[in-house]
Amino acid sequence: MSRRLLAVTMFAAPLVIVGVACSFPEVTFGSGDGAEGGAEAAPDDAQGDAATDDVSFVADAVAREDGRGAIMDASVCEARPKCDCDDDGFAAVDCDVDAAGLTSSKGAPLKLGDCDDLDPLRFPGQDYVSEVPEPGKDGDWNCNDVVERFPPAKVTCAGNGLGGCRGNPGFLIEPVCGTAEDVYACEAQGIGACRSIPKGKATQLCK
Repeated sequence: MSRRLLAVTMFAAPLVIVGVACSFPEVTFGSGDGAEGGAEAAPDDAQGDAATDDVSFVADAVAREDGRGAIMDASVCEARPKCDCDDDGFAAVDCDVDAAGLTSSKGAPLKLGDCDDLDPLRFPGQDYVSEVPEPGKDGDWNCNDVVERFPPAKVTCAGNGLGGCRGNPGFLIEPVCGTAEDVYACEAQGIGACRSIPKGKATQLCK
């Protein structure tokens, strides 16, 4: 498995960012160089401005590259570590033996809770993933039964040009996980309006 930096360039305009509520990566405003991931979340009242003419919307995400992280074929599991066919260090939730005492190929004790023992990218605690889920699967890469998204989907803008424009950058629709769509920011348009303005494209990360 590997990580790659995903970035989408936005253009200058006051952007409204939000306070912490979930565990989204940080939305960083700046030149786009050397940005790091962090925590960001649901649309609320915290506000911020773009300080430059070229701002980057960045986040680290896990991806499959060069054949690493490939989905396993169930027919090969007999020759793989017991209860851990994808060798991600987590025992399959449907393993028919007691996982206690079992170890990974690296000799470490297996952790519990792997909801997909054929996919090494899908396990408890997984970070955001930039891949499109395989057919029949959703974007719950971290096995917590909830699809968490970054940037946020179905965002709305509120307020006006006088009192402040509220709403976080994100998608107006709910893209398929791993696909790229237009991302928007809420901006004051005149005295009485707060509208969503397109800022380029971003990949819908999920976990």
